[in-house]
Amino acid sequence: MLKAGFRYGDMAPMAIIELVDRDPSAKGAADLARVEAETTEGDEG
Repeated sequence: MLKAGFRYGDMAPMAIIELVDRDPSAKGAADLARVEAETTEGDEG
């Protein structure tokens, strides 16, 4: 989402919204990587 300034006439705020395709298999990948890093960190100490 990008702010696009204000509309002429009534000065309403405008934005550009772009819909993009996403990888459904990536859902939760960041959380899974974080949890794995925390568990291996605990095993080392």
